Order: sequence, then C-alpha cells, then structure tokens
Amino acid sequence: MAMTMMMDDATKTIFRSMQAQNMIDSAARVIDQFAFRDGRASMLPRQRIARNKACMILADANAAREELLEELVSAHRQITSLLAAIDKGQLEIASPELWSGISRRCALLARHGRLVS
Repeated sequence: MAMTMMMDDATKTIFRSMQAQNMIDSAARVIDQFAFRDGRASMLPRQRIARNKACMILADANAAREELLEELVSAHRQITSLLAAIDKGQLEIASPELWSGISRRCALLARHGRLVS
C-alpha cells in the first residue's frame, strides 16, 4: 500500500534549511578540504572562513534558482488559465510543445515545494 505523506509548511522550511546547511557544509569542504580533516579546535577559524565563502557562493546560485522557480510558477499559472479557457471552449491550443511540457513542469514545481493551485 502506497502511503503519501503531506508536509506542512514548517516541516518544508526545516527540510529546506537542512538541505541548505548540507550544501554549505559540502561546499566548505571543497573550498578548504584541509580545515575539515581533524576535529582540532585550531581549525575552527579556517572552517568558519570556508563556510562563509560557501554561503556567499551558494547565495547567488540559490537566488537564481528561486527566481527561475518563481518564473516557472507564473508560467504554470498562465498555462492553468489557458487550460481552463480551453475547457470552457473559449480557446484552442494547437501547439504540441505546450502539452508535452505540462507534466514535466508540474513535477519540477512539486519537487521544489511550489505547488500551484
């Protein structure tokens, strides 16, 4: 029996925060791999510097991703309104490219927690 689990907004926020922290930690280890080899206290300043650099690098990438996701949400809303017009018989779309991408866009939005109603 397949169980579906619905996450509330707080759980999604916590999950995204954990993912972001994991990305920062991974990037910091790439930036300064020697700082993370031992658990010595003398390496803490180097680890902090590497994490700060990772935050700065990932912030730009995350901002770009968020902007693209918002644009995708906007496009999906437009598609939904077009589909509603088609259902009412007010509009006809003959482009096969539009139909082939709808399910892919839905899956992408769901994967990033951006469900469009």
